Amino acid sequence: MNQKGYLSIILAALLHDIGKFWQRAGKSGSHQEAGAAFINDFQHLFPYDYLDDLRDAIGNHHKLPVHKEIEKIVKIADWLASYERISEHIERQDPEKTPLVPITSKIQLLYNSPKKKYLLKLKELCLERENIFPEENVIVSQADYHNLWTRFFNELRKLTVIDNSLKFVSLLSLLRKYTSFIPSATPWEEDEEFKTFPDISLFDHLKVTTAIASCLAHLLPGDIDAIYSKKSECEDKNICLMVRGDISGIQKFIYRITAPEAEAKGTAKRLRGRSFYLSVLADVIADWIIRKLNLTIANILFCSGGRFDILVPITNWTDKMNEKLLECEAELEKWLLENFYGEVGVQIAKTLITPRDFADMKSANNRLNDILAEKKRKKFHRFFKEENFFIPMNIYHVCSVCQLEPLNDPGVCNVCKRHKDIGQKIPETSHIAYCYGNPNGLFQADFDFNSPFGVYIGLLNEKKVRELVGSINPGKREIVLYRLNSTDFLYDDSAADVSFSFRFLGNEAPIALENIPATNGEEPTKKGDVLSFENIAGLSEGTKLLGILKGDVDYLGLIFGEGIEPRSISRISTFSNSLDIFFAGWLNIICREVSQKWKDELKNKSDPKHNWVDNLFYIVYSGGDDLLIIGPWNQVIEVAQRLYEDFRFFTCHNRNITLSAGITCVKPHFPVQRFAHLVNEDLEKSKNDADEPGKAGLKEKNRITLFGETVEWEDGNNPEKSLKELTAFAKRLAAQVENTDSPLPRGFIHFLRRLEEYFYKRGSLMWVPKFFYSLKRRVKKEVMENLDLQSKVPAVMGKMKIPVSYVSLITRKE
Repeated sequence: MNQKGYLSIILAALLHDIGKFWQRAGKSGSHQEAGAAFINDFQHLFPYDYLDDLRDAIGNHHKLPVHKEIEKIVKIADWLASYERISEHIERQDPEKTPLVPITSKIQLLYNSPKKKYLLKLKELCLERENIFPEENVIVSQADYHNLWTRFFNELRKLTVIDNSLKFVSLLSLLRKYTSFIPSATPWEEDEEFKTFPDISLFDHLKVTTAIASCLAHLLPGDIDAIYSKKSECEDKNICLMVRGDISGIQKFIYRITAPEAEAKGTAKRLRGRSFYLSVLADVIADWIIRKLNLTIANILFCSGGRFDILVPITNWTDKMNEKLLECEAELEKWLLENFYGEVGVQIAKTLITPRDFADMKSANNRLNDILAEKKRKKFHRFFKEENFFIPMNIYHVCSVCQLEPLNDPGVCNVCKRHKDIGQKIPETSHIAYCYGNPNGLFQADFDFNSPFGVYIGLLNEKKVRELVGSINPGKREIVLYRLNSTDFLYDDSAADVSFSFRFLGNEAPIALENIPATNGEEPTKKGDVLSFENIAGLSEGTKLLGILKGDVDYLGLIFGEGIEPRSISRISTFSNSLDIFFAGWLNIICREVSQKWKDELKNKSDPKHNWVDNLFYIVYSGGDDLLIIGPWNQVIEVAQRLYEDFRFFTCHNRNITLSAGITCVKPHFPVQRFAHLVNEDLEKSKNDADEPGKAGLKEKNRITLFGETVEWEDGNNPEKSLKELTAFAKRLAAQVENTDSPLPRGFIHFLRRLEEYFYKRGSLMWVPKFFYSLKRRVKKEVMENLDLQSKVPAVMGKMKIPVSYVSLITRKE
């Protein structure tokens, strides 16, 4: 199929249900008629010779029979993408009054899904709480649709003609912004028993339909006719491939920083730079594969956390497609081996997909995971037979930071130097520029992925972007500008050959707002610099320690395999994208708001440190379903609690979607590899110290480990022993210890810990008389009553290590 025919199919599939948006905003007629009218009103966006096909495919996709091949392809793709629609006994609702139900509220695993009805407002996608968080009482009206359509209409006018796959990126991104909270289908049916449940967004439906249509477009016309006319008889016919890529060795690579004393000041920047490099690498690889196969970005169903899923066509030249994929994998492995010496690898699995799979992806998902598991055991095996693979190199020195890159002389390798520069640059970066061609004269390339990926990447601030889009003529160079963590991504004065999009990225980092005095012999930190670990620890209250927070979603693989019903491709894609909005996007807001609260508290105390930084936390990585954050130890506890609370709201308080975490406190010069290992142990302890197996033999995790003690976040069987109550108790104890009028003796705090360790945990009831005797002798009556120690201490006993450790660290003077 030629490029014209292929792109017209892609555009028709992407816009086939755009009429639903306009119809609910007040456009008369059916949604197919509204969709065809949309093409007429915005015909300047499409090549002239596409218009008839677009109007016919969009206007006829619910009619029978249809005759054009493009009409058949769009109709079949719509059928297959609609397998996610489930029916429930719910009230009939007008389409323009139906809110979107968050898919997180419908997941079932250990428990039934929430009985409360959670809904999403009709808003554009952006990192505002009211836009992305569900609520119990949501009302949607035609006026809401009209307002949203008007904003969409005004931004759509900024686009230039969509005549290639690069310009397609801008349209897809604009649809993501404005249709992510519009239900693709609503319970309008007359049938009292079975009505369509509105839990899949219009955007997810449009994108999946487009990915499927792009695959159908490569089938033979006879195959299309067979599927169209005999749908039920073709459910086991192979129609495309699902390709899954997984980058291995990510964390080992990120933490491979020895940080000798001479380089300690740059460790924080270098750590963030290495993490960012790998997150970009996964995007670059997925982007490279779709370009090698002449596909569009819509075929990338998911890409985050070093993993990606791509829907790939099969054709009458299937062997050639397989050959291309094998070539991609071999070329990738060779490049990774040459650049990372086996530390980082990539495994690519593929499996054939049938129409039946679109209704339930469990079997396909299992096949892919089995292939990946097998390939991980045979990393780089294709190179083992090469004669020079095991020939030793004459290496006299290696990089003093990563201990990986060979050097002729002692020092730091160029890669580690580059990562440090990137770590410094990330917090001020507003856009990531992808340039397909050398960007000389346009911007500085921070990443050179020209070989083998054919792309240069630059980290640009807002000023540089405005200069870029207003003045350049890329010529043969194609550029895509991704705005970070903001969906206001289009520019009025954009160059014709520049495309725009947005993405969410955890990129918060502490920046000095003024010169910070030197500490512990280090150089002062200049205004505008990213803080060192020493600086960050110096912002702690009491003992100057770093807090390392690591967390992830419990049983995520099982949720994808069993918790989502039915496990359709659209439903899985929707849930994946939802998690990425939270972990890659909203996590920035959490860090920012906790930092602002800290600044306000210090300002009230007239503490000058509130002017030192704009943010306390270093997001080393986040996205997919996991995260690692570094900050002042006591504020990391605050951000962990806020993370949990917001995650509960975001997931509709669904007890089937939980979060576990670990926090480790270390000195600022503690080796990175070592604290990464310790915090991972704490995370695993949170998951493994759960109760005995319950439903389906699964333990309820949902815990956090702090100071080596594992506790529930909140509202467990013993609320007093939850993190929320323990830290609240610890703060009250600390305030009383530092109360100059009626202080609580510090010695009494340590006595409580010894009492727990030597009596309570050994099953001896002697802790009771010893506690009350010491309480009476050592604590003033008003202090005892103010803190309610007589009832509080017995309730906390067993988890006393957390409040005692907290008080000890926060009241210590250094």
